[in-house]
Amino acid sequence: MKHAERRGRYTPEEGQEILRIAMQQRKDTFSVQEIESIGREVGIEPDPVHTAIERYRQIREEEQRLLEQERIAQEQNRVFWQHAGNQLLPEPVIIPLPQPSQEEMHRLQQGALRRQFENATPGR
Repeated sequence: MKHAERRGRYTPEEGQEILRIAMQQRKDTFSVQEIESIGREVGIEPDPVHTAIERYRQIREEEQRLLEQERIAQEQNRVFWQHAGNQLLPEPVIIPLPQPSQEEMHRLQQGALRRQFENATPGR
């Protein structure tokens, strides 16, 4: 037997979970008056209940708005890739880089050879 069951008292979280399970077994819906009545039975005045109902509605509306935005974005993405897949990809653009002159190449090679020689010579 759990500690909460032995003492006959439940935390707000435990009570919420117990009531959630019990309410899942209920087949019909709750009116505002029924929710107010339930709230009164557990010491919650009607004003906080009304505030909570309004907040719940706002959350649900926001969730629905976000789901609709996501659905639209997915549809736009699907249509984009459907059309993009039918298009030929453009040829790659090749940008020629300037080539060094023969004199410049000779100077670069000489510098590279000199550095290799300096690094390979002990005591330098």
